[in-house]
Amino acid sequence: MSTPPTSDVDLFADDVVLDPYPVFTGLREQGPVVHLPRNDVYALTRYDVVRDSLADWESFSSASIAFNPMANEALTGTSLASDPPVHTQLRATLTENLSPGHCAASRGRSPRRPTPSSPISSRRARSRRSTRSPAPSRWRWSPT
Repeated sequence: MSTPPTSDVDLFADDVVLDPYPVFTGLREQGPVVHLPRNDVYALTRYDVVRDSLADWESFSSASIAFNPMANEALTGTSLASDPPVHTQLRATLTENLSPGHCAASRGRSPRRPTPSSPISSRRARSRRSTRSPAPSRWRWSPT
């Protein structure tokens, strides 16, 4: 395995924060993985490398994802900063509780019934109005 290139870029420098895209382009040109000693991290600069690293949790742990120990400690035990099997259990719980059916049921509605303000229900109301027969004569104003 070859040693990745190194860059002296500081990701938190004011000019980089204000316009990071030229720096990102430069890092991508250096290679798929670039060591950033000023931030003590390795930057993964290409989609396929990021995708592969996310799938390989045994080599690339999510347990320490922040740039400082306090933030990592605060994230401990969350789905964002955990690896399987803990991550799998947390994600299953979130997925179940945040599914459309569960959210609708917790509000006392059927999962498929649109809300009165939803675009679907508004379209239905408009289409019903356009196909209805005119209002009965007793509802129309007429001079007497």
